[in-house]
Amino acid sequence: MQLKTLLASLEEPPLAFLSMNRDTENIKITSLAYDSRQVLPGGLFIAVPGTHTDGRRFLADAARNGAVAALGPQIDASSPPLPYIEYWTRPVSVRAL
Repeated sequence: MQLKTLLASLEEPPLAFLSMNRDTENIKITSLAYDSRQVLPGGLFIAVPGTHTDGRRFLADAARNGAVAALGPQIDASSPPLPYIEYWTRPVSVRAL
């Protein structure tokens, strides 16, 4: 499925797109992962804060494992290691993916 198709299914539009070019939203997403260690090549990494750690700390790990983009709350980095979609995450909204 294309990234733009997944983004269109969100309840709210993304807040910002970082490190993306005009072709990024056409990339094929082959899987979703909430854990950077479980990312598969072509996957979308869902980088959300958790009880014990913050998934946004693992963007570089997700990229090394093959993630082609990441989605999560606002980050401080202006140039993340992979295309990043800032999204206001309500548990129900992200679960819809």
